[in-house]
Amino acid sequence: YQRRVRGREMSSEEDWDDWLEEETEPVSCLFCSSSFPTPSSCYEHCASKHGFDYPKLRVNLKLDEYGHVKIINYIRSQVKAKPALANVTDFNIDENNNEWKNDVYLKPVLESDPLLYSGYDDDVDGAEENQISQLQISESTENKLARLEQELKQARLLLQETLLADEKKLEKKNKGDGSDDEDDEDEYDQDHGYFEAYGGPYIHDVMLKDKVRTESYRDFFYQNPQWIKDKVVLDVGCGTGILCMFASSAGARHVIGVDNSRIIEKAKSIVNENKISNILLLQNKIENLDHVDGKQLDISIDKVDVIVSEWMGYCLLFESMLSSIIIARDKFLKPGGSVFPDIARMYLCAISDDQFRKDKFDFWDDVYGFKMSAMKEDVLKECFVETVNVESINSNVFRLKELNVNTVSLDDLDFSSEFQLTVSRDSMLDGFVCYFDVEFSKDCVKPIIMETGPFTTQTHWAQTIFLWEKRIAVCSGDVIEGSFICKRHMDYYRDLNITLKFRVGSNESVFVQSFVLR
Repeated sequence: YQRRVRGREMSSEEDWDDWLEEETEPVSCLFCSSSFPTPSSCYEHCASKHGFDYPKLRVNLKLDEYGHVKIINYIRSQVKAKPALANVTDFNIDENNNEWKNDVYLKPVLESDPLLYSGYDDDVDGAEENQISQLQISESTENKLARLEQELKQARLLLQETLLADEKKLEKKNKGDGSDDEDDEDEYDQDHGYFEAYGGPYIHDVMLKDKVRTESYRDFFYQNPQWIKDKVVLDVGCGTGILCMFASSAGARHVIGVDNSRIIEKAKSIVNENKISNILLLQNKIENLDHVDGKQLDISIDKVDVIVSEWMGYCLLFESMLSSIIIARDKFLKPGGSVFPDIARMYLCAISDDQFRKDKFDFWDDVYGFKMSAMKEDVLKECFVETVNVESINSNVFRLKELNVNTVSLDDLDFSSEFQLTVSRDSMLDGFVCYFDVEFSKDCVKPIIMETGPFTTQTHWAQTIFLWEKRIAVCSGDVIEGSFICKRHMDYYRDLNITLKFRVGSNESVFVQSFVLR
């Protein structure tokens, strides 16, 4: 058969080799942020640094090309879901682990991943290669690949159409000929893409496997019966329905789950599969619901006792879902009821991390012998969402903001907070780190605190890193005083504009830098 790589057909091994010589890309490590010129050097690094001998595993599992693709995508998906694996030193896949065999791993996790195209038969030892059985292609496998390829094409077309529409709308807005109707349409387009992202299984796989997240909610339901037993519970953004099922199992009288993505159909099947009869699932935006039609449960619902939601985004407020919770609270919550989690806090600390700067910023000074300085400007505008090395933290932790979800208003979501940090050691300041925690605490028999900081078990939220343009010399005991300004993006309301202003000690120089979290 003929291989199709990024839209080009390769009809012979000679064409394949010629193409590889013409167009090479850096190969990203399966675990950490390191990159390499060839798959073989990448595999050598994985073996020496992460204890993962892929060529040996390939022989032991007798992988064909499709097995190779699945293993690579499986590992990348695991690392994406569990950032702590970036530091693993003894990774292995047990021969009894069949999870990687799922056809979902035929779909690339990393776009244009060189390991998928050249890591199977070009960069492993020839003696080992002879031990691998001949590739047998079944018609069903070809059909699955064709379907996946078509889905990828449709996804790319949808993305291109969305980007083009956004560009046209922004151009109109900048010319001053926009209208309220166009603003509403633009918001619809943004929400369409947002809800589509939550329609498939991958993002829910990541969230459900985040034990800190999922077990915190489970423990709240099961350990605080006074809020759940015989109560009416509303879950905003219910996804697969896991929180609804926790609530039902904990004794809730009725549970309503609302989600505007197509995952709601899967949630209905899941609830039916588990034979739970007191859960009502609705596909809609909570902003568009004026009342809950309880006919399906043969009940009348005007207000609910409890609202639960996993609304937190990176840096707490990314995705702007808290605004939906505020609207749901004001529409549907009974007097004396509560939203959970009910308390949320944001924290800030300083970091000194030369290696992180080299990987993210200095990297562009020499990319395979070429300078790409133009890329640096955009790097400094973006926030990084990654797990922070605790040893890089170089100050105390300052609480930036505390929100009581039962009383917070929409206006509170744009804010400016003053902060003060004390430097821990002589070093170079590279930037700042923001993270959050939430509490299930109001009148709770067993309060639950869920943390996402660098000092505790890592979550899929990781931490948000603000990399400074230039390193700043600091000494132990120096006081960093400044302000953290957070506002929802004017054009894309689910994104955040964040500006940090500060000065160090008695130095009168004021440092200012703005970032976009998107």
